[in-house]
Amino acid sequence: MRAYDIALDMNHNLWVATEHSGIFKYDSLGDKFSEHITGNRKDELGLHYEYEVNCFLNDRDGHLWIGTDLGVNILSLHSQSFTRLDHRSNVSANDAKLPRSEVTDIFQGPNGDVFIAYWGQGLAWMDNQFRLKQHFSVNENDPEHSLPEEHGLVWSINALSDGNILVGQENGYLSVFDPRQRRFTHYQPRAFNDQTVLTMEPENDSTVWVGLYKRGLARWNPRTGEAELCGDVLKYIQRSTSVMDIARQGDSLLWLATSTGGILVFNTETQSVTRRVVFWQHGLDTIRNISCLYNLNDSTLLAGTDHGLFLYHTNTHSYEALKVNDTFFDEWVLSLRVPNTTAYGSPRNTASTVSIRGAKHSPRLFKTTTSLTTTEKFDGALPSCATGDS
Repeated sequence: MRAYDIALDMNHNLWVATEHSGIFKYDSLGDKFSEHITGNRKDELGLHYEYEVNCFLNDRDGHLWIGTDLGVNILSLHSQSFTRLDHRSNVSANDAKLPRSEVTDIFQGPNGDVFIAYWGQGLAWMDNQFRLKQHFSVNENDPEHSLPEEHGLVWSINALSDGNILVGQENGYLSVFDPRQRRFTHYQPRAFNDQTVLTMEPENDSTVWVGLYKRGLARWNPRTGEAELCGDVLKYIQRSTSVMDIARQGDSLLWLATSTGGILVFNTETQSVTRRVVFWQHGLDTIRNISCLYNLNDSTLLAGTDHGLFLYHTNTHSYEALKVNDTFFDEWVLSLRVPNTTAYGSPRNTASTVSIRGAKHSPRLFKTTTSLTTTEKFDGALPSCATGDS
């Protein structure tokens, strides 16, 4: 069974999204899976999907938004019933519909509105009462009210502190949506070299750090729309690389998860890479494909790789492989998600739990108070982890 995403609800239950098998609810107090909901497209109040459930959003009102290959299902944690949001749903007084397409991301903005990314069908803007405010797709004749990417492929969503929504797309497009004015401003900085905007980390109203496909790291200024490539990233490792995730430390350091260069420590003041971290584990080649990062505390970084999880100690520059139940987790870790953190423009704070999504096995939830230990009982191995090499 392949798991795609994981989330905690307001009752501290863990929800797991899977391929072919629907969703599972894990009761953290009882330490067991207490519910398994499979697809039931014949039931209006059932879970609707064709093959897979892709993503979750736990909103502020106690609803679990579930993105699938058939649209969105919203589970009320109060009544335990589903509301289906797809191309057939009545979501607008003017008979406007949601697109018929796979949902790839769901993001809640600072005012509570929800933005839904569709594979090839642009972006939908909903209020917290599940009403469609607007659907944005491609329209060359009305660029202020549409997306510029010709295929409507939205990859990353974030927000600035002023409430404006950042929409990262293929072909180097970064759009800023002003919900108050209901209009977009589009940018395709030359420094992006027409590459996909994979991740965005807002620092302030004049700096957004952007991870690019094959082009490394760029610094984008929302005030001017200008961007510059941080050239030392590619120069340091002497190859092209994609920046998959960004973790901030203090005022001047960025830890970059890269696809070919390991973890790179980038000093924003000197605009230079100061350290490189790669991992090694017995029986494997050097591990340098880093998918995701999370700051556990001031001196410990958790890194997800294509061969499991590693704890990197920033003070001693040492690392160790994470074991769960005395077993290495040798699988590709795709994402590390921390529940109940802010959804926009602020650093990720230390949380009491971290959820982990792998490429082959079900996600795991870990306590992070002092050491990482599994809070679930699973058959099979967990991520393999090792140490860091500078």
